[in-house]
Amino acid sequence: MLPFTIRRAEASDDATLFHLGALAGETPVRRPALIGDLDGMPVAAMSIVDGRVVADPFRPAPGLETHLRLRRSGWHVRGGRETARAILREYGGGFIRLNP
Repeated sequence: MLPFTIRRAEASDDATLFHLGALAGETPVRRPALIGDLDGMPVAAMSIVDGRVVADPFRPAPGLETHLRLRRSGWHVRGGRETARAILREYGGGFIRLNP
C-alpha cells in the first residue's frame, strides 16, 4: 500500500473537487470535504456532510476510502499506529490494513 495523506479541502481545492468528480463520472463533492492525496496528488474526496466519495479510477488507493471514513467520523487513537492496529485487530478483524 502506498502512503497517503488526508486533509481538509480549502477554497483553493474547488477545481480539484470538480476534477475528481469528472474523472469518476459523478457529481463533484462540495466543501466541507476531505481530500486524500497519494504521492502528493489528489486521488479521492469525501463530503463531510453526506459521506459521498469520488475517486480517480486511474489511480487506485486501496484503504484510502476507509481512512477517509474514519477521519470523517472523528476517530482518533492515542498511542499512535500500534494502538490503532491493536484496536482494529480486536474490533475489525483484518478488514483494515495500516501502513507498516
